[in-house]
Amino acid sequence: MTFIIQFICLYIFNLTMVLLISFGLYNLYYIFSFCKNNPKYKDILNINKKYSFNKDVPENFTIIEFCDTKKQYDNFDFNLFIYNAYLNNQGNLRIYYEKTKENINLYNVYKKEFNDYLENNFKEDAEEKAAIYFNKVEKFICKRKFINHRIDFGAKIVVKYVSPQGRNSYTKSVLASFINIHSDVDYFKKAKNRREYYKRSAFIERSKMSKALRYQVLKRDHFRCQACGASGKDVELHVDHIIPVSKGGKTELSNLQTLCRDCNLGKGNRF
Repeated sequence: MTFIIQFICLYIFNLTMVLLISFGLYNLYYIFSFCKNNPKYKDILNINKKYSFNKDVPENFTIIEFCDTKKQYDNFDFNLFIYNAYLNNQGNLRIYYEKTKENINLYNVYKKEFNDYLENNFKEDAEEKAAIYFNKVEKFICKRKFINHRIDFGAKIVVKYVSPQGRNSYTKSVLASFINIHSDVDYFKKAKNRREYYKRSAFIERSKMSKALRYQVLKRDHFRCQACGASGKDVELHVDHIIPVSKGGKTELSNLQTLCRDCNLGKGNRF
């Protein structure tokens, strides 16, 4: 009796396995035939062929900025730096930003066309269970062909300062996504915010003036006013921005000159 029960259980188990394997093989055959011949699947592939995304934007990259003074480091403006890095394409930031922007616009158009096709061509209006099942299988296979392209990146902004003697070093950083960068770029591009941009830029540029840079300018100009020729022995000398920082001038050697106090006050904010 026990032997008969064991035989029946083994028979049922084997029969179940045969049915499951047969069903699995049938599904594989159906999927293979579907991919090869189904017109809806071919339409999905044709939709995918229409869209070509920029694939040379790295997922993460780093931009390193070195400060000349501790004051510049302490007052470092990450938002302003990101906008200037975009303008100057520092670290290929502008290239990556524009390509990602194109990808986002293209992705939205692609996603809409893809989803509209699925919605319009896979309606569950069949009455038979088998037809409903295979309709769902077809839709599942087609959905698997959706191009889920990455449309973001991370830009790590690292700021460093090392004291003149090298005794102290400081580092800070932020990770900016495309959304963060887009927010900064869009903000400073607006005409109503240009005044704030120049104001914040002027503050940052003034903080770059180090004692070493000031002495380098004075020495280059032989400690004489470049307007009236007065010597540093007779008058108080200033290091002046040729193009004022309030009008976009940079704190760099080519934009700096030696002026006496009177000439500097007379020049004012002009150039």
